[in-house]
Amino acid sequence: MLLNHTFAEKARRLRSDHPDYTYKRSAAAYFEEHGLPKPTHEYYKYTALSTPWFAQKIQAAAEGEGEMRSVFPHDLDAYRVVLEHGRVVESTLPAALSSKIAVLSFDQARHHPYFATHFGKIAPPDSDPLVALNAVGYETGCFVRIAPEAALDKSLWLQHRSYRLHEAACPRTLVIAGRQSRASVMASWSIGGGVVNAVTEMVLETGAHLDWYDVQIGLSDCACLLNTTHVVQEKDSLCRAYTLTWSGSVVRNSWQTFIQGSGSETHLYGLYCPFATRHIDNATTVDHRRPHSTSNELFKGLIAGQGTGVFNGRIYVRPEAQKTLAFQANHNLVLSEKAVLHTKPQLEIWADDVKCSHGATIGKIDPRQLAYLQSRGIPQAVAVRLLQEAFAAEVIEQVDWLALRTSLSENLQNALESLG
Repeated sequence: MLLNHTFAEKARRLRSDHPDYTYKRSAAAYFEEHGLPKPTHEYYKYTALSTPWFAQKIQAAAEGEGEMRSVFPHDLDAYRVVLEHGRVVESTLPAALSSKIAVLSFDQARHHPYFATHFGKIAPPDSDPLVALNAVGYETGCFVRIAPEAALDKSLWLQHRSYRLHEAACPRTLVIAGRQSRASVMASWSIGGGVVNAVTEMVLETGAHLDWYDVQIGLSDCACLLNTTHVVQEKDSLCRAYTLTWSGSVVRNSWQTFIQGSGSETHLYGLYCPFATRHIDNATTVDHRRPHSTSNELFKGLIAGQGTGVFNGRIYVRPEAQKTLAFQANHNLVLSEKAVLHTKPQLEIWADDVKCSHGATIGKIDPRQLAYLQSRGIPQAVAVRLLQEAFAAEVIEQVDWLALRTSLSENLQNALESLG
């Protein structure tokens, strides 16, 4: 299997003079012991990468090369950084912003004090088999440091590109939002073929506000994206994250937030649309470790054709996290008889003075709503598409970045029209 082959090759080529040799060697030992996730792994229950079905999908991605799609029809006004397999190859960041933000390759960032403090600590290799595989396999990565009290006038756009076949690409990103900083960052993915196993670590220092957009609508039909993000939030920080997925063959997003400071908020929004035979899995964990913190999750799915959608969300409230507010919702529209959905919202509460709720809904297009639109002279196919777009709009309308919100709406409309 491609992932095991990637591990074997990368482990074989490890050199003792590599600056991260000890870190990579420990990751290799963990992966050798645990291997790829099996169906008994609760966090990978519906995306067990060691099973023959996923092995076949991943092998097809390794051997097939598809079109790297243009992600946005609009020219978004943002500072762009182009990354190929994790390596910075182009940047439009002006030198005048160097006091506010630094975007460096790992080779340049290695001696930066924040890099040494945080790299590999937020997502340690023994936290997840795919993190361990990435730790063995990454060649370089992107380090983003937003200075304390800095406020960026434009969003930062990290454009990930990958077209590597026969070996999984393992890009790595480390983002540090300094205290009281304000920033918006988008990571977009254009994958022509192959498998990408990405890991992102983020730290929001005291009072930092960060909007993070993970846009996965530029993958070819044969591409696989395994995307892991770990976030640490310090006191009074605010993180709003958006995960938007309607392309690719297999996509798995694992998001884990660790709330380390009182007064912090995290808001997670997701829209996933597994059409055709796509498999899209969103697994989230929000770990409340301090009192007076808030989390809110809203994930919505449109599942069509023979697609498979997965939501596996977990809220964990520790005994010391009194006065926690935590809410989680997952809503889904199943658009065909052969579509498959797995949803598993979870609450684990060990504190006694909290307000928490979770829930999930699964349904089809409401025939009464459809009949009402048709009674107003709207053709059935158009009415169905309007109801689908209205269902998705609850998530897309949360996006503050107007140009991005417009582009996402138009792109989704085109995707829905292709369903017929």
